[in-house]
Amino acid sequence: MPLALLGIFFLIFQTDIGVQQAGHPEGKTVTNAFLLQMLAFIIIIARYSAR
Repeated sequence: MPLALLGIFFLIFQTDIGVQQAGHPEGKTVTNAFLLQMLAFIIIIARYSAR
């Protein structure tokens, strides 16, 4: 699994948590969207590396 992609996702996730803690109402929705995107990416990477 590429560590660079993982690092980018964790960076995005941490940034989004910061936005959510700042009290923005759209923070929760953005977090859910990023979690789904992260999950999809992990599944794709897992399938790609399983070949």
